[in-house]
Amino acid sequence: LSSWDGTVTLYDTDKSKMLARFYDKTAVLSCDIIDADTVCLGGLECVVKIDDFHLKQERILGYHHAAVSSVLYLRE
Repeated sequence: LSSWDGTVTLYDTDKSKMLARFYDKTAVLSCDIIDADTVCLGGLECVVKIDDFHLKQERILGYHHAAVSSVLYLRE
């Protein structure tokens, strides 16, 4: 779940339990789950990146001139 407050939160919906939370610098407008620990996200920071909740690492995939309103991660 992405949010205007800059958080991205992973939930186990079967157990109604929060699994992890990541804090970004600006509002996160869109995210896509890659696996149980990793999401692709973008927002007002104008950056598309991958965040690993387990390893607490962030990898930048690309930059934009405007806000990133939607992301979709496709495996090769």
